[in-house]
Amino acid sequence: MDDSLITRAPASRLRRTVPILLAVIALALSGAGLRGQTEESNQPMKPFVIIFRQGPRQLTEADLKKRTEETRAWARQQNAAGHKLDPHILAPEGQRIEPDGSGGPVAATSAGSITALLFLEARDLAQAVDVARAHPGLRYGASVEVRPWAPPPAQP
Repeated sequence: MDDSLITRAPASRLRRTVPILLAVIALALSGAGLRGQTEESNQPMKPFVIIFRQGPRQLTEADLKKRTEETRAWARQQNAAGHKLDPHILAPEGQRIEPDGSGGPVAATSAGSITALLFLEARDLAQAVDVARAHPGLRYGASVEVRPWAPPPAQP
């Protein structure tokens, strides 16, 4: 048997094996990346609320129409991303009751009044904040606050 064939055989086998090994390693690494993305997307969603407050800016009819159109498009995008938006618009009139029993009417038309609540699902507070930051209402003078929420604890 020719010794050169023996020494060449491992080298030629190595040349054929290295690309296959690199392909397997690349697939394994990409699979780990996909697994990481899947784990993130499988992370349980948690409930949050965005609280909207009216700013002092008075909106024209054209502004109101444009804000509505932009908000609908934004909501479709957020629902498609799995955030399950559940909006609640508050009536402009209400009644405030203080701990001492005093109080009076509340007008949602005054600056800083709470005008709407938007319940949604997100993986964490950072993602809920990202959703809120993208809301078109911010461009029309509203301010928002984002908070996690939970139902009251069950009675023992």
